[in-house]
Amino acid sequence: KYRHLFTHASDAIIVVDADGETVLDANKAALELYGYTDADFLKLTSKDLDAKPDCANCDQAPKDACMDTSTRFQKKADGSVFPAEFTCVGFLLNGKKLIMVLTRDLTERRKAAEAELLKEREAMQRKLVSTVSHELCTPIAVIKASAETLIQGTSENTKTRARVLKIIDKQANRLTGLVKHLL
Repeated sequence: KYRHLFTHASDAIIVVDADGETVLDANKAALELYGYTDADFLKLTSKDLDAKPDCANCDQAPKDACMDTSTRFQKKADGSVFPAEFTCVGFLLNGKKLIMVLTRDLTERRKAAEAELLKEREAMQRKLVSTVSHELCTPIAVIKASAETLIQGTSENTKTRARVLKIIDKQANRLTGLVKHLL
């Protein structure tokens, strides 16, 4: 009954000795995930599967694992590396202490998270461009209207011309400040 569950589970399941070193068994999902045949997989140690076998916390799990979950990079038979989530469970079989390691490939989950982050960044960028466009268009419109007033010659009065030129100068300075703030 349990053998059937082990064999047909969609998650990769690897059984290792109590030291967490020697691979004793692996289900079909583990063989497919790592890309090994059953015979080749059983020749491996847990360090053979770890992409960073010399890392500081690699020796901690799964040796003393009892429902311990961690994330590490694993290495496939072809040498490619993938992020994996482990859940380790200690159990007894015929009086022998063993550890069952359930492994999930996190590649697709991470790709989805990166895609979502990219969408959020693009939305923020669109909002920034919209805000900047609005902030730049307002002084440009004022400058344009003021210049048209001067060009049409509707302001023959020297005071009016001086006031219009001050408006143009003020808005040009505002644009300069906005551009400097962006950079």
